[in-house]
Amino acid sequence: AISRDWRESVAVTAFLHYPRLVSYREPNLVERSRSFMRSRLGIPTGLDDVAIAAGLTRFHFSREYKKLAGISPMDDFRRIKSQATRDILLDSNLHPKRIATEVGFANHPHLSRMMRRYLGTTPSDFKQKVRGIRSPIKIEDHT
Repeated sequence: AISRDWRESVAVTAFLHYPRLVSYREPNLVERSRSFMRSRLGIPTGLDDVAIAAGLTRFHFSREYKKLAGISPMDDFRRIKSQATRDILLDSNLHPKRIATEVGFANHPHLSRMMRRYLGTTPSDFKQKVRGIRSPIKIEDHT
């Protein structure tokens, strides 16, 4: 028979630690996942891939990620791809069709829709706005 003191001790311990256990959040889940997403730009990557990298089921991962980041993981991945597109547009003369495949969008129209949604501008509008402010460095042959 288990003593009453031992049962009370376990009950008190569980009661004291319950708030900590229930509110446990992986502090680096979002940042580790975003790092993984950035490493997968241009590579077909789905929710299952990101969840496996995080060591969680897709459902638990989605729920925890949204609680911590305030956005679903795949929405965040599309935002990351849009930001990568912006950076490539700033630093190169690549055509948006090529950039779309480089960052993992299906095609140029998909890239344009996602940039408009997450950054408020299309690739061509963005390029026109920054053209006078900052242009890519061109290396010329001075022979």
